[in-house]
Amino acid sequence: MCKTCRYSKTLMVAGGFSRISLPRACYGDQTGVSPKDCGLDPYIVLHDKCLYVYQQVLKVQESPDLLPVGDLPHHITTDT
Repeated sequence: MCKTCRYSKTLMVAGGFSRISLPRACYGDQTGVSPKDCGLDPYIVLHDKCLYVYQQVLKVQESPDLLPVGDLPHHITTDT
C-alpha cells in the first residue's frame, strides 16, 4: 500500500526463499487527471493481508564419529 495515497497493489511471489522488491513509484491514479506526488519508495507491506506458507530446510548428515579418518560425511538437504 502507498503511504501517501493509500493505493493498494497485490504482488505475487515465487515459491521457495525468493525475495520480492517493492515498486519504486506509486501506480495510483494513472488516468492523469490529478497526478499524485507520492515520492520515491512509497510502498509498505500490509502484513495483515499477506498469506504465508510455512517452510523449512532440513539437512541430514552422517555422524563424523562413525566415519574412517579422512572421510567427509555425506549430507542431504531438502525443502519441506
